[in-house]
Amino acid sequence: MSVYEGSVQLLRADATTLAAAGERLTFSDGGEIGREASDRDGLAWVDGMVVAKDWRLDHFARYLARQRVGMIRVDPAVAGLRLSGVFPLDDAERALKALEAALPISVTRHTQYLLWVGPRDI
Repeated sequence: MSVYEGSVQLLRADATTLAAAGERLTFSDGGEIGREASDRDGLAWVDGMVVAKDWRLDHFARYLARQRVGMIRVDPAVAGLRLSGVFPLDDAERALKALEAALPISVTRHTQYLLWVGPRDI
């Protein structure tokens, strides 16, 4: 649980925990509560965006695929390329095509349900 504004009081039978803005609480299987700094970039999804910082291309494609109907396939030859940026979640094809200018990749739509990301022909 992350807190971005104000504070939250977590009430449990045996304890009360207060989390302030900028904090994130984690819960273990044993019931212990951990406290760490929240990731403000994680809130971008509220605005329909994703913030990628040094992500692998295959990880980015899997993240986008969760937001769409259909599949995104990434050729192993380009899967390990790294990227950073802010991208829309509602249009995976547009997000991936934006990377064509910065990475040696080509994005091809084979059907409305299949996007293929592979090496750019030189």
